[in-house]
Amino acid sequence: MRIHAFFANAGIILFLVFSNASQAEAACNSIPDDIPHAVSETARSSVVRIRAVLSMPNGAVRSGGSGFLVSRKGHVLTAAHVIKDFYRLQKEGRDVAYHVTFSDCRTAQATVLVAGEHAFYGDVALLKIVGSSRDFVPVRLGKVRDVREGDRVYAIGSPYGNVNVVVQGELTSKMAYNPEHSPYFLFYATTPVNLGNSGGALAARDGRVFGLTTGCDAIDAGPAGKVCIRNGYFVPVNIVRKWLKFWKLTGTIRSGWRPLPEK
Repeated sequence: MRIHAFFANAGIILFLVFSNASQAEAACNSIPDDIPHAVSETARSSVVRIRAVLSMPNGAVRSGGSGFLVSRKGHVLTAAHVIKDFYRLQKEGRDVAYHVTFSDCRTAQATVLVAGEHAFYGDVALLKIVGSSRDFVPVRLGKVRDVREGDRVYAIGSPYGNVNVVVQGELTSKMAYNPEHSPYFLFYATTPVNLGNSGGALAARDGRVFGLTTGCDAIDAGPAGKVCIRNGYFVPVNIVRKWLKFWKLTGTIRSGWRPLPEK
């Protein structure tokens, strides 16, 4: 079973989420040799696969996406649409678990702190890894002004469940806008993204993260429905910073939190 949602009249897939109860284990560390070292380090150290598992009497339903670490205490940012339907079921009393998989294929449990239901959240959600003694390495967040249209960028995520896939492209717009579905401008890049990329990172050559994957261009594939083609949409880093600051001020993020430095 695959779960899709679309921006109406815009040809954009919003939900880059896969769900398949029988999916085989996927590969880790799918990083090409020609990727800059700083980008590879961000992928290996700070970008993760996220999987939500709904237990049912006759098996389980699994939904997957991507995320990246934003604190040394294991706070993980992802796209809200990756987890919010499962989170809603959990609040109704259903048995739902969340798993985070690192580049070495080791997995840890996580809990949801924030899963925004409204577009005002900017399709951003927050999880916290629990029960792990691992040393977490957060991403370095950039500033919007430090990335320009035409720059080489790298989308890092877990398409179809594979961990740490890195693809490169060009940032073609910092002002992609759909007023019916988004209260903010999105980044738009020629980096190929697919199901499972949602919540992953958009990085520059120096490894700093400038966006969070939220959607892609789509074409009608007939019986298969709409599928992603090359270009991706990304929540800009200024929106990410806004929510991290808000969650810090409101106490959503507590123990051990330190604001990420602007580099």
